Amino acid sequence: MDRPFVPAFAERQSLNREPDMGPTIAFPRAETEETLMTSRDYAQMLDSIDPLRNLRSEFCIPQTSSMTKSVKGSGSEDEPITYFAGNVVGLQPRAVAGFIQHYLEQWGTQALFAGLVQPPDSALLPWAQIELEVARQMGKIVGAKLEETFPMAGLEASLRLLIESFYRPVGGKTKIIVEKEALSSNFLAAGSQLAWYDLNVEENMVLIDSNPLIRTKQIFKAIDAHAESTAMILLSGIQCDTGQLLNIPKITAYARSHNILICWDLADAAGNVELSLHDWDVDLAVWSTCSYMNSGPGSIGGMFVHEKHGKINPNHGQAEWRPRSASWSAKRRDAGSIVDANSQADPHMSRLQGSNGSTLELTAVLGSLSVFRKTDMGALREKSVLLTGYLEYLLKAKFNLEDPLRELQDPLHALLTIQTPKEPGARGAQLSLKIHHEILDKVIEVLEENHIIVDVKRPSIMRIAPVPLYNTFDEVWRFAQVLEEALQLAGATLGQSED
Repeated sequence: MDRPFVPAFAERQSLNREPDMGPTIAFPRAETEETLMTSRDYAQMLDSIDPLRNLRSEFCIPQTSSMTKSVKGSGSEDEPITYFAGNVVGLQPRAVAGFIQHYLEQWGTQALFAGLVQPPDSALLPWAQIELEVARQMGKIVGAKLEETFPMAGLEASLRLLIESFYRPVGGKTKIIVEKEALSSNFLAAGSQLAWYDLNVEENMVLIDSNPLIRTKQIFKAIDAHAESTAMILLSGIQCDTGQLLNIPKITAYARSHNILICWDLADAAGNVELSLHDWDVDLAVWSTCSYMNSGPGSIGGMFVHEKHGKINPNHGQAEWRPRSASWSAKRRDAGSIVDANSQADPHMSRLQGSNGSTLELTAVLGSLSVFRKTDMGALREKSVLLTGYLEYLLKAKFNLEDPLRELQDPLHALLTIQTPKEPGARGAQLSLKIHHEILDKVIEVLEENHIIVDVKRPSIMRIAPVPLYNTFDEVWRFAQVLEEALQLAGATLGQSED
């Protein structure tokens, strides 16, 4: 694949907190020396050389006239909104409607046979094959084999199934290590499992301080201190509040070296950053598809179980295997035959998968994944690093963020700080901004009046996620201009309230 952005990445020149977390950013040269990187001309130049720019047309971009909130603004001209909340709910791929329509037509005209035979004029697979195709395409995105990948229920249901199946408090190993600021779903899943075994949650849940960021050595320190008593580690690949990307392969290797099972919540990582779950020897993982995979709110998620956990090793005439939940719908994916749920000879983990997946939901996911087939995660990540890096560059330039005396030069500069790591390899698409809590609502109001949608975590965090599939450099440039205006207006209001 032709990737004009590849020369934009240079080897790291400075020492950072995580020296192995990827390259620094060297932005492409402007066409003329007079073009400044902070200018709109430069942003539009970046869009013009973007090899993925045509993918934007694959998505439904809401128009201002269709919005129900103040995002309509005061202007009369109908125009597309600027959407930076893809870390929560991605935009709808145009293909999804067509896929679902095909599903409804097959159901309506073929009934039972729609699950067995593909009509010659239909682009949709028979229902019985859709699940495997979704698993195959998901596997390419997260770096997993077909037999390790399972499109299942929502993220939390999949997470609970994995913990219930793999958490084994035996031999004094009872603890679960989680980050202190973990998603409530992770925290509750771990805590409820401990309670199920009548274990004291406070004594058996090891919390890693993640305020504001987690350092790899903190995790290593927790593992070293509790290795003999820890049964499982549960971490978020990307921290939802800060956008920090943890060093998944390095942390996984350290956990495995201490013989501790590790499970990754990849809700904010799948479809966002490059993953190689199989090659990294990750034990377990779960993810959602509603955000960076653009499958719709509440859509079906995915689950990963490394193939090593499905293998049978004879030992003194007995089969060594990990007991787990079994389902009547488990299939040998290589043969397509039904597996006896009570058989211990099944080397596959598909028996974990409960019942058939919802064909309607799987069809929507398949439609959204069809966009990923037009590119690959390497190309998406290259653009994402540059896109988020450009946003960071503009904010640093506008608000003088790297000057320790900036607050003395302009009091407005004290109203905004970046919470996300500066190293491109230590973050995904998201950039988290901390804004003075008394003005956050006013800032959001101004942004929405200018047709810009962002994600908010009150009382003071605004999360901006430029998604490489559909966001542009020009949108990033415009956001920076409007944010400056919003802070000026909101800052004036703050000054009046203090008077």
